[in-house]
Amino acid sequence: MAVRQLRRCGYQILRTNYSLEHIGEIDIIARDGGTLCFIEVKTRHQNKTHDISPAQAIDSKKRQRIAKCAKYFLKKYSLMHCPFRFDIAEVILNKHFWQHQIIIRPHAFGESSPKL
Repeated sequence: MAVRQLRRCGYQILRTNYSLEHIGEIDIIARDGGTLCFIEVKTRHQNKTHDISPAQAIDSKKRQRIAKCAKYFLKKYSLMHCPFRFDIAEVILNKHFWQHQIIIRPHAFGESSPKL
């Protein structure tokens, strides 16, 4: 779902489910123009009004793990000087568990350039 929406928005998908043992995982790595995007996908159900938003569900530990994976990816592929950012793709499902909407939140957290 999120990959399809990102493509519609002009993102070029490079990797999905990029994981490093004992560190963490990045759901989607994509390029938006000249910027490398590390994207966390979070899904929530619309009928849970007391629930926090998908973006709020990503705690500081999760953000740190994503940043560590991103740093490793940037080093491994010699992209340390490439502009990058951390985005969130929020998937909101309706009460019947059908996709209701997908919201892409660019620059959702962390630094967004070659300093990690």
